[in-house]
Amino acid sequence: MAEPEETEDRQEKKGGKAEYITPPHTIRTKVSGGGPLTSQMLQKAEEVVQQHAEKYIERAQDQIDALVEVVQEAEAETGDKAALFEKIFLQAHDIRKRLAEGLCVWG
Repeated sequence: MAEPEETEDRQEKKGGKAEYITPPHTIRTKVSGGGPLTSQMLQKAEEVVQQHAEKYIERAQDQIDALVEVVQEAEAETGDKAALFEKIFLQAHDIRKRLAEGLCVWG
């Protein structure tokens, strides 16, 4: 099998050394403060989850109901559905955004 030709945009270096880069674990640092997770951290996280569990279920159900309503509107629409698809996208995006915000607030 023939070797590929070397061109200006592709020059192979023989005997070169590879450099491995390990990016920092920024999420771990934010969650644990840079150290290992402790039983106190886990206990606090469990308490926060318990405090917000009921509110989360109510909020999630309201958002899901709103999304289902828009989907049903789109199913019933016989004309141009572009505006309804935009509403569906925005509603689904809002659910995702609120979940992320809720997780950030819990910390």
